[in-house]
Amino acid sequence: MVSPAIALAFLPLLLTLIIRYRYYFVLLYRAVLIRWVRDCLTGLSREERAFQYILTHATPGDAQSILDTFDHWCSKVEFISNIGPKK
Repeated sequence: MVSPAIALAFLPLLLTLIIRYRYYFVLLYRAVLIRWVRDCLTGLSREERAFQYILTHATPGDAQSILDTFDHWCSKVEFISNIGPKK
């Protein structure tokens, strides 16, 4: 059994690691955990959610409207890396 004194000795080390690598924790949270929770709650993958959003918000037959809607979804709703505004 580990004594409480030894366990408390590792607390500054853990705190230092969390502060130093906080960006990796945020990336893990956003890229993995949030995506997994949304996939489980909606029952759809991220690509299927993007497709549904485009079907409901874009003008049918207008290619520029589809690209603009996808750009809006990628930047405002969920993050998907895409080419950018110039296509």
